[in-house]
Amino acid sequence: MTYTNVKSGESLTFETNGSAEIISAPDADNVVTVTATGSYGLILFPSDLPQELTPSAIQYTGRIVYTVDLDTGVFTLLSSSGQQQDICAALS
Repeated sequence: MTYTNVKSGESLTFETNGSAEIISAPDADNVVTVTATGSYGLILFPSDLPQELTPSAIQYTGRIVYTVDLDTGVFTLLSSSGQQQDICAALS
């Protein structure tokens, strides 16, 4: 997986040795829970939660759990474990 800073042209590439994700059925509020393991990139926008982590682009190697509100498109990162690298900081 390669991330590129379009202003500077600098890139950062990660070997993706595989990943898996389990997505729950929507709950009564039309929210799904995603559990992802392995090499996984997650990009959060200012509308996502928790707001202290947004905006961000993080490459995880390990396990993350987040929800997606299918009505609003809001992602909420619930937990992460393992290694993580801040892509924005690395490419700034």
